[in-house]
Amino acid sequence: MFRLVQDDEEWDLTPLMRGLHNHLPVPGMGDDYYGILIEFAKLPRSMWRKIKERILLCVEVVQKGKFERPYRVTDPSTDCGFVFVPVDPETSARPDWPEIRLQGIQNFAMAHKYDQRLSKCVGIMIAKDREHFDILWCLISHPWVEDSELQQRLDRSFPFRPVKPSVEHSYRFVDG
Repeated sequence: MFRLVQDDEEWDLTPLMRGLHNHLPVPGMGDDYYGILIEFAKLPRSMWRKIKERILLCVEVVQKGKFERPYRVTDPSTDCGFVFVPVDPETSARPDWPEIRLQGIQNFAMAHKYDQRLSKCVGIMIAKDREHFDILWCLISHPWVEDSELQQRLDRSFPFRPVKPSVEHSYRFVDG
């Protein structure tokens, strides 16, 4: 006999997604809010776990004031990727931070989408603003097409960790 493991804390993204509409690059412009919610709704619980794990890793890295390469996951069944960008304190303290953060999250999302040959990518950038965390979200959505200029930039300076394929079940069970 098997019992279902109640692991809500490992996958529940509700606290992280509250106020999502207030943390889009250009609030009120475009449909990123609904598009992002739709992409999350399509995912199995196992992907929510992976996403929450990477968001919490970013928070930890930013809290420690360290530099780390972005984390990534891809869900082949939805043709959507997710990139998680922790921002070191030096970068977020720059006077031009409000302007460069928009371009930064879009560039990372576009690069991950292109690298993995996806049609969509949700970008999540996490920075620290004094004692509060600032989480910026974006959605890049259009068919994948060959882009030699972007490929050359990625070949020169690849900003990511590798993506490792894995299969996990949405629910966890234990004997007993």
